[in-house]
Amino acid sequence: MTSPSVFPSSPIIESYSATPESGSFIQSDCFKYHLQLDTVHAKIYRYNSFSDLLQFLKTTLHIHYPYIDYPSDEILYMILTGTQLNHVEDGSSTTLVNLSGPCLEYISHLFNILETPEQFNDNNIEQQSIYEEEISRLYDKLCNLFSFLKPDLNARRTKRRRINANNSFTNAAHSFNINESSVAYSMEENMNLKDNDLRHDKTSSLFEISTTSDKYNNADSFFGVKYLHETEKNIWKYVMFSFQTASRLTEIDQADTYESYNQTWIRWREFLYIILRFMNIELRRSPNAAHTLFTSNLLQNKPDPYDASQEDYLDSLLSFVEYVFTDLKCAYEIMPIIETDLTLSKKYIFSCNPSMIEYKYRGSGICLDSLPLRSEFLSTCWKYLDRLPIENTVKSKFCNKIAKQLLNFKPKEFMDFFFNASLLMNMNKVRDDIFFIISFEILRLLNRAWTLTADNFDENYFLYLEQLKILFDSFNKKNISNQSNAGADESLIILQESFNDDLEKCFIIARFQLKSTINFLSLVEEEWKQLNDIKFDFDDKNVCMGDIAKRLLTSSS
Repeated sequence: MTSPSVFPSSPIIESYSATPESGSFIQSDCFKYHLQLDTVHAKIYRYNSFSDLLQFLKTTLHIHYPYIDYPSDEILYMILTGTQLNHVEDGSSTTLVNLSGPCLEYISHLFNILETPEQFNDNNIEQQSIYEEEISRLYDKLCNLFSFLKPDLNARRTKRRRINANNSFTNAAHSFNINESSVAYSMEENMNLKDNDLRHDKTSSLFEISTTSDKYNNADSFFGVKYLHETEKNIWKYVMFSFQTASRLTEIDQADTYESYNQTWIRWREFLYIILRFMNIELRRSPNAAHTLFTSNLLQNKPDPYDASQEDYLDSLLSFVEYVFTDLKCAYEIMPIIETDLTLSKKYIFSCNPSMIEYKYRGSGICLDSLPLRSEFLSTCWKYLDRLPIENTVKSKFCNKIAKQLLNFKPKEFMDFFFNASLLMNMNKVRDDIFFIISFEILRLLNRAWTLTADNFDENYFLYLEQLKILFDSFNKKNISNQSNAGADESLIILQESFNDDLEKCFIIARFQLKSTINFLSLVEEEWKQLNDIKFDFDDKNVCMGDIAKRLLTSSS
């Protein structure tokens, strides 16, 4: 295969024709193929640019099936780090290039291969064998790529912290707030970060392959994480840092500061999505969920997953919920992962009209844009719980903790969370979906008389509708009582606002449950009558659940 014309000096890759007499022959054949391929990639990077290499990798990924043209470990590290890069000078030109998007896109392509592997015809047994070996090697490479996130229980960055202690910039960088001075410091001040201290024991930089030029070494060029392998290994610090950064968007009024936090949040949001996607792939491919990346982080400083007690699991899961719902009110202090986390490039040009929706909508300080990622973390965790030795009582307490956190949301956040979550649901297993289970726990918290769960609601659907009617009737009675106290003192007005929020949340849950089940239940006439009898006043309108059910059926048909 001759390389594209943009790389005229790139060598030709010879295609190996393997006859799979044994597994070891195929392994050797794939090894030789990628050894030659790595040389091509290194030369493209040396004589062209990193962005050219990215384009070449994207173009040639599928070109030699059954071989998969993925790069070496070192280049994969570069690409993962590149997901955190802002605008950089590319090569010897002065053109600014944003590498974050292309790096994210390429890693996504690698994930696609693992998630939907290709099946060859029965006549192509040889090709299928090579392809399966390539898939296995690619998965091993990605496991190695993310291995730096596995907790080191023996020694945690002692050397790294010792370096930081001597860094004159450390004390200033540990302030979370962004202000004008922290945004606008000069390139000379950036260079005082002593980058060489970070790379003292490195044989070569992540961005040096067969070349002595360090194209991307200026601190001024980086917006996020510079060398991911030198960051904090505790993934939950990434989560807390990201979500609190997002929550700051709900209180910032200055456009440039808002954009600073927004860009930082976007970088970390996409990086966390990458990690979550890998965790889901690992869960599907790993025969033992107890020794995966997610589980090792969930049980940090805890015994082996099979030796851990139920109390250990419960403590870890309740802490996990706290991480996922990090907001402005969290008592613990959130530090940047490394000094350059909130560093802005001098050359970065702010948008003239940044989105100011978040800080205008104060809400509970949770940030609407962060809700999909929070729900994705909860959904991923729930998938792992099915594969771990965890008792149902622990799962129940886990769901109860989530329900209590969600009840702190404002109605708009509450609605956005559940109607985003419904898109993630496997509608064929509605009983097992974490958000559906939590929705019943929320109804129980809103009314202690509620007795039904996701496991038994459909065993007597009429009873479910009856309890729902009782719940809304209680809201109607409270509403009449509150109206009779119109003009009362301020405390009653606040109580009325809380009552209205609870009514709206109850309505959101009822509609969510109805939307999730309406296509799987054949309602009899008596149940339709019960739905039509569930009526209440909401937002100066009379709402009938029967009408909502009919609209849901019509829209899904």
